[in-house]
Amino acid sequence: LYVPFDPPVLNIEPQAGTKLEFPENDVLVKVPIALDTAAPVNVFFDYCFDLDHSEADINDLYLESGYSYPASKKHPFPVCGQSVGKVTILADTIAPRDNPDVSVWINVKRDYAVEGDESLRLVIKNLTGAVLPGNKHDGYFDLILVDSDIEPKSKDFAITATEDVLYTFDSTQFDY
Repeated sequence: LYVPFDPPVLNIEPQAGTKLEFPENDVLVKVPIALDTAAPVNVFFDYCFDLDHSEADINDLYLESGYSYPASKKHPFPVCGQSVGKVTILADTIAPRDNPDVSVWINVKRDYAVEGDESLRLVIKNLTGAVLPGNKHDGYFDLILVDSDIEPKSKDFAITATEDVLYTFDSTQFDY
């Protein structure tokens, strides 16, 4: 493994305080992986999603057979123990290009279930040309899949309605 002297550090949240949170919204998004400084050489690593150490499961993400996003987009979703994805960060840059074959993407499914936030573990292996925090070449980041379904709060209230006339509840009657 080649690592330059005083190597750049690979992280997920160095871009303007980006959080590791990804909302349930049916939108394909690039995971913001970046180096803290530009590398003098190309940076390569393998990645996969560890579902055995995640609260999320495969049903929380939009996938097609073979654990990939729709064929027209060619965005892989490698599951640890089954396959790996590869990321490349070119020399003199800090982040991978937007091409699906050199970066990490996820699409969190809007499931309409009130379930709380869930973790999804992104495993990094065989890192060359940079290091992870703590000068490691292998490690992981826990991404947070943010539940977008807000449960109404219970409260007592009176309803004035006419008998035998349809009454329709609406969201203004509930606190969120």
